[in-house]
Amino acid sequence: MRACFSKICCASPRYQSSENCKLELKFAKQSGVEIVPVMAEGKNWRPSNWLGLITAGALWTPLIKDADFED
Repeated sequence: MRACFSKICCASPRYQSSENCKLELKFAKQSGVEIVPVMAEGKNWRPSNWLGLITAGALWTPLIKDADFED
C-alpha cells in the first residue's frame, strides 16, 4: 500500500532563494508528491524562475494576513 503525502510550500523570496528548498520541492515534484503552495509573502510578490515553473497552474492558498489563518 502506498502512503499519501503532500508537500506544503510556503513561498516567499527567501524560500525561492534557498537551494535546499529548491532541491526538496523538485524532488517532491519528480516523485509525484502533491504540492500545496501557500503564499506567505505580500500581494505584490509572485514566484518566478524555478519556483514559478514548479507551481505553475497550482491553486495558491493565501496566508499573508492574520485573518487568512481563520479561513
